[in-house]
Amino acid sequence: MKRGLVAILAAWMLAAGCAGALAEAEKATKETVTETQQSASEQKTEEASSAAEETKTEEKKTDDKKDGASAETSGKKTGATESTSAAIAYGSRTMKKDSKGEDVKLLQRYLTELNLYSGSVTGNYGSRTEDAVKAFQRKNGLSVDGKAGAKTAALLLKRIEEKRGTKVTTGTAATEQKADDKVTYGSRAIKHGMKGTDVTQLQKDLTALGLYSGSITGSCGSLTTAAVRKFQRENSLPADGIAGAKTIALLTEKVKAKTSGGKTAETTPAKDETKQETAKTEDQPDTKVTYGSRAIKHGMKGTDVTQLQKDLAALGLYKGSITGSCGSLTAAAIRTFQRENGLAADGVAGTRTIALLKDKVKAKTSGKQETAVPQKESEKTASADGTLKTGVTLRRYQRSDDVKALQHALKKLGYFKGTATGYYGEQTEASVIAFQAKKKLRQDGVAGASTLKAINAELKK
Repeated sequence: MKRGLVAILAAWMLAAGCAGALAEAEKATKETVTETQQSASEQKTEEASSAAEETKTEEKKTDDKKDGASAETSGKKTGATESTSAAIAYGSRTMKKDSKGEDVKLLQRYLTELNLYSGSVTGNYGSRTEDAVKAFQRKNGLSVDGKAGAKTAALLLKRIEEKRGTKVTTGTAATEQKADDKVTYGSRAIKHGMKGTDVTQLQKDLTALGLYSGSITGSCGSLTTAAVRKFQRENSLPADGIAGAKTIALLTEKVKAKTSGGKTAETTPAKDETKQETAKTEDQPDTKVTYGSRAIKHGMKGTDVTQLQKDLAALGLYKGSITGSCGSLTAAAIRTFQRENGLAADGVAGTRTIALLKDKVKAKTSGKQETAVPQKESEKTASADGTLKTGVTLRRYQRSDDVKALQHALKKLGYFKGTATGYYGEQTEASVIAFQAKKKLRQDGVAGASTLKAINAELKK
């Protein structure tokens, strides 16, 4: 009986334990399910939150792009406005310090062409441009304020037209550059910075003579300018690097001579001497002409031209053949002689030129200095106290002791910074203009009686 009760009790306890275990298992399962659901819910929440954040980020990026596009569009519009404002026609406003634009660029080009501005053509009106404008105003008797107003701009344009020998149509620097692209060779003086078809031909001619080894660009740069100077030195022309009418004429003739086998109008007589004795032509009356009885100029022929060429050759100024025909080489040699001796350099050998030429040749061939003519005290180059003689007029291209004394005087007064060579060049002229401006004299760069007297007065102080 006891054994039966024990068995029943054991069975009951086993059943109770299983039920408890089952309850515990069910509880654990429920907790697991709950946790899983909570985890899934939390994951969904996190995913939703993350998606929202990503959406916001993308929206922000889109907004940033829009802002950038807007800023870029705004910048482009601003740039377009500035570009439009920069394209201002020359002379349409008063240009002054800090002005910018195409009209300023054109102003700088014109001032460069007149040897008044040596800076870069930038279109920015700075101190150097202002100084150049002042120099132009002083030289032309205008009010010196450094501003390029209507009057200054118009006169500057007029001086450019006079220099080029042609009408200039203005607008902006860009439009004038296009107009300048096709320029007749020899119609203007070509200098550093210029462009055009005439520059192209200049470079070709210099190349033909072996003086220029650069590219044919149509733009006059340092290589082209150096080649022009070399040609000028070799042919007794002022070596300023500017290809003016005289330089171009002689250059053209040299190239023609080389390409035609070395003959030119000056190296080949127009007529055979035997034919001249018998033929009756329009040139016949000119064949025998007394030296000094007429003014000799380009195109003339005769025995007087022959003697003129011999005299110029004796002084080392003429290197061509003695032909009796006055061509470009002869005319250039005459100009050189005139410049060196304070005469008007027109290339025409008139009475004064021939008389002085004869004296120079006679002095050289006799091995003696020219006979000195006694001078009055007032006519001497400079007196004992260093003052200048006032009975002369000194100007650009002259070469003399008077010019040298002038340079010494201007140097003493602080106006001239160069070496006193006796040659009246651009630097001397600029120094004279500066002195005239200071003393409120006519600013023409010519040292006449009034200017020389004013210098003497300053030297005595």
